[in-house]
Amino acid sequence: MASTGSFLFDPNLAVICDEAVERAGMNLQEITGEHIISIRRSAGFLLSSWSNRGHRQWTFEQIEHTVTPGEVSFDLPVGTIEVQTAVVRRNGVDTEIYPISREDYLILHDKNLIGRPDRYFVDRRRDTDIGVNQVQVFFWLAGENDTDILIFNVYKQIQ
Repeated sequence: MASTGSFLFDPNLAVICDEAVERAGMNLQEITGEHIISIRRSAGFLLSSWSNRGHRQWTFEQIEHTVTPGEVSFDLPVGTIEVQTAVVRRNGVDTEIYPISREDYLILHDKNLIGRPDRYFVDRRRDTDIGVNQVQVFFWLAGENDTDILIFNVYKQIQ
């Protein structure tokens, strides 16, 4: 069967986490970083269990992006729901890079500072022209060479 290329239901992991917390009867203000780590781990176990049973709601893909000097962002493929993990590969060695919030990205004093990227911010926005959600990754530090490769393990919606 041919794919439609459209994605109608597009929650991100934060929305799913909020829903799970509310269904568990907890107040969202009580959630700590440890809760978030546990929720992400549980979501991974749940998706793995569903996949093993043949119930696939998402696909898991690895996205590679070669950095260009001075570059600070790029678009992830349409249908990307969430970034699970990310690394920067330099000279064959992978180094984990860490997610930061919109607020943490906003307060970075010089977003064009050059170096090896060590953190990233995922920006989700609705493109009203084409009617789909676009996902853009902003990374910091800005790329310093064209040999670094950013590798993202992402959840993507099934079309």
